[in-house]
Amino acid sequence: MARLFDVVQELSGQSSSISVPRPYIRFCRGNHTHAAVLSQLVFWSSTKRSGQWFYKAHQELANELELTIDQVRHAIKQLKKRLGDLLKSRIKKANGIPTCHYLLDGDRLIDLLFPAAQSNPQIETAPEQVVQPMCEDNFPNQTSENGNGKSISISTDAQAQTQAEAEQLDPMSEVVFELPLKGKAKVHGITLGDLSEWKSLYPAVDVTQELRKMRGWCQANPTRQKTKQGIGRFIHSWLCREQDKGYAPVAQAKPVQLDEQSDLKRKIRLLEMDVDSENTTLMNFKQRGYSPDAIRSAENRINKMMEERQSLLEQLKEH
Repeated sequence: MARLFDVVQELSGQSSSISVPRPYIRFCRGNHTHAAVLSQLVFWSSTKRSGQWFYKAHQELANELELTIDQVRHAIKQLKKRLGDLLKSRIKKANGIPTCHYLLDGDRLIDLLFPAAQSNPQIETAPEQVVQPMCEDNFPNQTSENGNGKSISISTDAQAQTQAEAEQLDPMSEVVFELPLKGKAKVHGITLGDLSEWKSLYPAVDVTQELRKMRGWCQANPTRQKTKQGIGRFIHSWLCREQDKGYAPVAQAKPVQLDEQSDLKRKIRLLEMDVDSENTTLMNFKQRGYSPDAIRSAENRINKMMEERQSLLEQLKEH
């Protein structure tokens, strides 16, 4: 079984192209984005011994797969739901910077990806790969190889159709709202999954109406529009303010204990998003050679947020 997982690890990851093994695509029910993220996590798990944690920032995964941070964050959330305790994550410091760490159970993942192979150990499974570009721009007709070694041509129309079918298989990834951005990314897509999550996090807010207000604000203030990195914090800060107003009636009274737990979880989630955003800023500071004072200031902000997060976690345990 360990040898079979070694084969799977060799098939994972990316170099000059983005390769997504077919078993991952089948496991993710046709969602190529989720399958690509899973492939990268398996690939990076091969850099550590079995049972060891490895770290990978959302920004790094996004850069490797030509995705947005929001797409990576949503994909990991969905994979954790599907894999359960096969994929664990936690935030720890790596090189002095709080970064997401992962632990992947390779043997149990094999049971999910290749259930037929476990019943016959004499069969060596070598899953086929399909090259799936993550971005449609500037890609002519693509060519890949099938299992017989013959070249087959995949047109961009076929790729678009495959992507559309994948979105239909995962309705929660359908984009239902867009907010204008400044920078290279012109718009930020909001999926049904995002909408559902925010409605549960902010029960006293009409999330759909507030999103319309955000779009109106962005259109009326083009010079103050947010970037791809800052739009997530902007949305959650806006919704958090509306939630604190508490003008919308709550349909059913809940015990105080449950309300306190929900509020603590919401604060922890917002802090984790702030840490992720500040972590990206810190990495940019170091790469661009900013002054030591600027780097030290960013590190202090991160440490302060991590201390606050730890305090909230301790309060949550008490409840």
